[in-house]
Amino acid sequence: MTREKLDRGKKVHMFTLLLVVAVAWIVIQKYYNKVITEGDRLEAKRIKQAVEIVIAKTVGSDLTYDNGRIYWTRENAMIIKQGIVNYLALDEMVIPIPREKGYYYYMYLASPYTVVKLPYKTKNDPQIDLDIVTQEYIAKSYPKKEYAQVDDKVPKFREGYEFVRELCPAKDMIVCLNI
Repeated sequence: MTREKLDRGKKVHMFTLLLVVAVAWIVIQKYYNKVITEGDRLEAKRIKQAVEIVIAKTVGSDLTYDNGRIYWTRENAMIIKQGIVNYLALDEMVIPIPREKGYYYYMYLASPYTVVKLPYKTKNDPQIDLDIVTQEYIAKSYPKKEYAQVDDKVPKFREGYEFVRELCPAKDMIVCLNI
């Protein structure tokens, strides 16, 4: 064998090795992202169960009205958040934040109190990033058969607490649980 054939063979082997490493990296990255997304989805379901238990334990109180819609006052928010922390047996008094960066958990105020993970605009601000959250995003991320409450519309975000009960509350009103 000549020296040129050996050099060319080394280059081919090096290129093949780089190609295999690149493909392996892409596969591992996709698997990791899928695991993170699935973990956040399961955590959202656990938070939803905790909210349902808190609501069930407080039947007849001032927590809900209008066929199960949560009256979102500062006191009721604390009751729900405390119930979530107790039910999930968390060490800290903080509701878990999704592991995927740039997201918070949001809860629908009407029954069945679905919890979804949506991207926020800026950290420590619960405003939803409407550049990302579109009708297509909602339809793709939250299919109707699994998330009956989530329709194709972008949900309305409630910025503050209620001081007076609304006569005709919006059905797709959500609140941020992480702030």
